[in-house]
Amino acid sequence: MRSFRHKLEALFRRGSDRLDAVSRRDEDIVLAALATPALLAELHDPVAFVSLLRGCLGRASCEIVDIKHEARVVGALQATVDRFAGLLDALKNLPPIDPKLAVSIGRTIDSHQVDRRPAPEGPGWGGDVGTHFRLSSCPPTKGRMLAAIARVMRCDRGLEIGTAYGLSAMFMLTALPELHTFEGNELPSSMARTALAALYPGRAHCHCSLSHEGIPRLGLKEGSIDFFFHDGIHTAEAYRRDFDLVLPYLAPGAVILFDDIRWEDPRLTKGPANTYAGWRAVADHPRVLRAIELDSVVGLALLGD
Repeated sequence: MRSFRHKLEALFRRGSDRLDAVSRRDEDIVLAALATPALLAELHDPVAFVSLLRGCLGRASCEIVDIKHEARVVGALQATVDRFAGLLDALKNLPPIDPKLAVSIGRTIDSHQVDRRPAPEGPGWGGDVGTHFRLSSCPPTKGRMLAAIARVMRCDRGLEIGTAYGLSAMFMLTALPELHTFEGNELPSSMARTALAALYPGRAHCHCSLSHEGIPRLGLKEGSIDFFFHDGIHTAEAYRRDFDLVLPYLAPGAVILFDDIRWEDPRLTKGPANTYAGWRAVADHPRVLRAIELDSVVGLALLGD
């Protein structure tokens, strides 16, 4: 029996390897068509550009851990709950980004990476904008995750805390008709505003403001937001504070995401950040019908009424 199981596992691995090889070959064909010699010659970092395209277009999936699943009857939200269940299947085989848009995003990233202006991190940060951009921006697989969630859940209006240079917003707006995004530092906020206006005219609203100051001034109606992404200050206190801040504006059936739910960096916080405790406090809220963790990094929840 053990020998048979080992043979079966070996056969499965060989089949999987062949599928991976075919997929990689197909990706290479597409990349060669998109990343022409003329285009690559214009870029500052063509290797990073091609890697970004592969991340936007190649096979990718998320590891999913279910941490909360309310069994109560949800009435009018049943269709949304069913759609959320379908979303989990989509996250196991992430939809690609539109190739033309992926090229546009890649060109924007390429220009940002060579920006030598001082980064907006105060006197303790010695890097430039290009370095800070690479350290703080959303990788393509996570971007596809955000886009897939907005797309499958048919979200209409998003709210983001923590714009940085706007890369996560670039991915979200592939599926979101409208997005309000908040960033406390002027330089990245300005760069994001310019890039997003070029890619998505009239759909991105970039606010240079701290979330707790700027969001109440927006004049949002109760229940008018159906997609919320938190990538701002990474502490348990900030997670809970910002969730309480936006909760009245979140519609029944809204999806919420918290990035870096296990983040700890003693250089940037006084004492433990306890981000995971903050995320679990959000997940335990009575309005949360379903909560899952993606790749042990992103917390995703579906809200009830």
